[in-house]
Amino acid sequence: MKALIAFLIVLSNMLETNFSLKKILFGSLIMIPLLSLVIASGSRGAFLSVFIGLALFVVFMRISIGKKIVLGLFGIVGSISFFLFVLANNVDFQRRLLDSVETGDIGRNLAWVGAQKVIENNPIIGVGFPAALPEMYQEIGIAMDPHNVFLYVAMTTGLVGFCFFMIFIWRIAKILFLSYKKNGKIVYLVIFFIIVLNMAKAGGGISMILFYFFFAALIGSTFLLSDHEEIEHTVKLKKN
Repeated sequence: MKALIAFLIVLSNMLETNFSLKKILFGSLIMIPLLSLVIASGSRGAFLSVFIGLALFVVFMRISIGKKIVLGLFGIVGSISFFLFVLANNVDFQRRLLDSVETGDIGRNLAWVGAQKVIENNPIIGVGFPAALPEMYQEIGIAMDPHNVFLYVAMTTGLVGFCFFMIFIWRIAKILFLSYKKNGKIVYLVIFFIIVLNMAKAGGGISMILFYFFFAALIGSTFLLSDHEEIEHTVKLKKN
């Protein structure tokens, strides 16, 4: 996920700032090893997130429809070529992807079913953190994390805790969207979406400091001034 977010930040710097051949070349040199890290991880979710991130950039970037169409077509051709290249050169990733397509199992189905049963049996206040693994063992025969932060919160804190947690997530999404409407920078919304996507498939994600570090950074990004506001702010400071 860290390599993926770094890739998106570099991509944003290339797409959302003034065109520069030097910047394009330097950015490409950085993105290639970052993509290699994503592929080497073998994570189907991270690999899929690359294409989702590209699609979000195309859809929400403040450019003309014509440029969006050209960029979208270029992105589709590039994505298909990249996807086929990875399948042809990474046997392990190819095997995992084919297993998911053929069986419909993404490696977390059993854990999600177990968490769902625990939630159905304890819908209001949940089972609490100490009882999470014993309850999972009772339902599916394995004492494992549900590999989904949202299911884990609902399972351990019930509807009450889940509502508060989702209010926290929703408020971050809301302020990021308002900030995007104000300054036009889509990269923060894309990073937020990638983080939420990873939270939906991460084992032990509820205690991963990395998620909350990025949330803090994203909240901080909403305090950035637009170019127009920065000029006005600088003039005001000089007058004072």
